[in-house]
Amino acid sequence: MSGQHEPSDAVASGYFVDSDHPAIRRFASSVVEGADDPHERVRRIFAEVRDRLRYNPYGVTPDRDHYKASSILNGGPT
Repeated sequence: MSGQHEPSDAVASGYFVDSDHPAIRRFASSVVEGADDPHERVRRIFAEVRDRLRYNPYGVTPDRDHYKASSILNGGPT
């Protein structure tokens, strides 16, 4: 199966989406607490990220670490 990926590859932790980071895991757990339906869990995470995490177009930097999910969750570059 050259060139093909498993579905689990799409949700695996990576450099920018560091979903295995303790802060990200705590954030996600707190947002989905009490929701058993997977669709509801996705809706909650989407809404929380959309409403809580702000994007500053004037704060763009060349530092790759500033674009990691854990960095953004913690307020981004200072």
